Amino acid sequence: MVEVGCSCVHPDYRSGSVIMSLWAGLAAYMKHNGYETMLGCASVAMADGGHYAANLYCSLRDSALTAPEYRAFPHTPLPIDDLQTGTQVAPPPLVKGYLRLGAKICGAPAWDPDFNTADFLTLFRLSDVNARYACHFLGDALQR
Repeated sequence: MVEVGCSCVHPDYRSGSVIMSLWAGLAAYMKHNGYETMLGCASVAMADGGHYAANLYCSLRDSALTAPEYRAFPHTPLPIDDLQTGTQVAPPPLVKGYLRLGAKICGAPAWDPDFNTADFLTLFRLSDVNARYACHFLGDALQR
């Protein structure tokens, strides 16, 4: 298993091609070293007090959760019931990209008060890659 941490890209270079290069590099690393699974957090800002993050989890829990045996439970959970408003929200671009690729979230988000984010533990398995998006996001890394 590969654990992916945060990456920081200078604002002048934050484009889709840079993200795709990062993902292609990770996929190539995984294939080259025989790894099947990638795990990491997708952080969502809580500038609104956490309402967006809570509504995002509520909108994803029926379609984007891992199988029960891959679930995780945060030590400091985001208080979903107190923060959700029932508003339908779209995932942020990075989360949307992960989900399109075939990633799943492992449960309710953790609350990180130091960074004021809701962190969605995200699991991606190469065997679950969505073929429609594999070439677009991962380039030829999966062919190697």
